[in-house]
Amino acid sequence: MTEIAELIRKIADTESGFVKLKQGEYILREEDAKSLDLVISNHRNAMCKRAAFSIVGKKDMTIDGSGSKILVDGFLIPVAVTNSCNITLKNFTFDLTEPLFGEGEIVHAGNGFVDIRFLSDRYRIKDGKLFFTVYGKEYPALHIMEFDTTKNLFCQTGDLAFGDVPEIQSVERLSSEIVRVYANIMSRLTVGNVLIFRFGLRDNPTIVADNSENITLENITIHSSHAMGLIAQRCENVTIKNFTVTPENHHVSLNADALHFVNCKGKIDISDSRFEYQLDDALNVHGVYGIIDEILGAKKLKLSLKDAEQKGFRYLGVGDQIAFIHSEDMLSRGVGKVKEVSYDGDSIFLETEDAIPKEVKIGWGVENLSYNCFVHMQNCYLHGNRARGILISTPCGAEFNKNIFDCIPGSAVLIAGDMHGWYESGSAKNIRITDNIVLGCGYVPMWGKWLFNICPELKEYRVNEYYHSDISITDNRVEQSSTDCFLFARSVNGITVVKNKFDFAPIAYVEQSKSIKLQKEIRI
Repeated sequence: MTEIAELIRKIADTESGFVKLKQGEYILREEDAKSLDLVISNHRNAMCKRAAFSIVGKKDMTIDGSGSKILVDGFLIPVAVTNSCNITLKNFTFDLTEPLFGEGEIVHAGNGFVDIRFLSDRYRIKDGKLFFTVYGKEYPALHIMEFDTTKNLFCQTGDLAFGDVPEIQSVERLSSEIVRVYANIMSRLTVGNVLIFRFGLRDNPTIVADNSENITLENITIHSSHAMGLIAQRCENVTIKNFTVTPENHHVSLNADALHFVNCKGKIDISDSRFEYQLDDALNVHGVYGIIDEILGAKKLKLSLKDAEQKGFRYLGVGDQIAFIHSEDMLSRGVGKVKEVSYDGDSIFLETEDAIPKEVKIGWGVENLSYNCFVHMQNCYLHGNRARGILISTPCGAEFNKNIFDCIPGSAVLIAGDMHGWYESGSAKNIRITDNIVLGCGYVPMWGKWLFNICPELKEYRVNEYYHSDISITDNRVEQSSTDCFLFARSVNGITVVKNKFDFAPIAYVEQSKSIKLQKEIRI
């Protein structure tokens, strides 16, 4: 039995205790993994999932990789923690043999075409169309971005194409090394830069934790992932220390967010970590709005999750406290408690202990109030990833201090909430952003030109009521060269922005808010 097979066996056979892997470099293949019956929020869930280190129903377990490197060679989840308590994973490095992106050097850019030298042979041209291969499967490009190889940053052009990339019209091979792509997007490109082609679906994160508590991740490095680095859902108390996301032998790292928390409670504590060059945000914390499809009785509702990457996620449980959310102003119109809940395909059948408020209507939302968390993030370095730095939506408070936001193309911090797009819940309260350094962020407007962007997606406003409250941005150092847009705030009761140091003249835009305190340097 191989060392990695022995580790998998020990994890399966050990109820609690210490499991250690001899230091080395190991390959995880699909045959090493077992079936995992789990819907993962904010992922596609398009293929049957398999997990290698499957930590199910365990208690008081530590898994020590001794600094080993794990190469993932196939469609699988390296680590899955489900229905477990007091679990520590430490001293591992994870990478992929075949990531879900391709890289091509721009050797010539003309009017309506670009010539590319791909940096690997994992591409095919069939009938004038471009495909990429991973583990024997072929995928069209879903997403194209330009990467500046001189600055080692994404270009100001942001997402050149998204979706099924209709901008690519045809492809032909010019030589054994050069491919010409005819497209509508290419006249802005710079010779010497690299095009990043993302393809495939975000199905398999590196680490997933579900319905578990007291999870610790320490000394973990991830060079590449088919999806997110870590996603935790319906978990309580997660500690992350010295967690590094950075590419090796590529320009970018993960295919999605570095850290993502959905309907978690307790405390999320993140420290001494580094997140760079992933293809989405560094940190996203939020809940979920289920949408009412039918009112079945005085205490019964039929709900569904509207975002394709949430469908099937079990965001409600018996005993959970819930709120009924107006569809237009996203404010609560009453609370309740879950008596019974069942899931049938995309439908969620909910029964409450008490009668549902009579004003509740089809199209309104149901938010889980029991699963919200306090977030603390300190001494972390966020750098060079696509999109934003931190997305935070929690009513339980958050503290961000002594972090460095270095050349994040979009907003350093986004505080949103919406019921019409991503359906991510959580009005933010008691948010403290203190003693951080923000350098050269917000240079790609489509990803957020406002460095601190508080923008719930409201369609109506209710007099003297606000979605977010008590947000302070103090004692930070902010240095910019591409934007003077410092703060956007909508529907906030209580914003304090003082004692920050700027090397530019910052601008703020505030609407439908009250109790605003801004330092004198900020222009409104």
